[in-house]
Amino acid sequence: IKRSMVLMANFTHAIDHGALINAVFNLKKKYKDVLLVFIGSGELENDVKGMTRKKNLEENILFLGYLDHDVALDNAAKYSVGLAPYAKSKPWTEFGDSLKAREYMALGLPVIISDTVSTGDDIRSNKAGYSIKMNASNLYKSLDVLFSSEENFQRMKINALRLADQYDLEKILDKELLQKYL
Repeated sequence: IKRSMVLMANFTHAIDHGALINAVFNLKKKYKDVLLVFIGSGELENDVKGMTRKKNLEENILFLGYLDHDVALDNAAKYSVGLAPYAKSKPWTEFGDSLKAREYMALGLPVIISDTVSTGDDIRSNKAGYSIKMNASNLYKSLDVLFSSEENFQRMKINALRLADQYDLEKILDKELLQKYL
């Protein structure tokens, strides 16, 4: 789906849901077909659904609920951009690595990630998406660039796949073992 985003995450305070909802609200003014898909469940799910209704975004935001991991990845692959909007208010995000972002890249999705997670450095330096200070304005700007330029989108898609390939566990182990034992 061309102008779509996916977020695989639990509905907790570790994710900046407000920035997502507000970015979609603003993107809808330019792209009527913009779509945000949530895969997951959790304590804040009803609050996020309430924000969605309040902004009249029921046609632009879908809630798929909890899905088994393989099913979630199969669904995520249908969309064009992977989101990892970690809230800076949680201290563990600064020292974390985003498996979610790595999985998105393995699916060929450019990633927009908070600049608080170390994975964002790899994404930025490899031009596989954007590592941003997470707020609705920055998220809007990053998505607008991806949605308005097919060339830019395709380049980031290829870069995401290339970066994901570097994280292939078998390749990493082969390289390390070859260096150690040869």
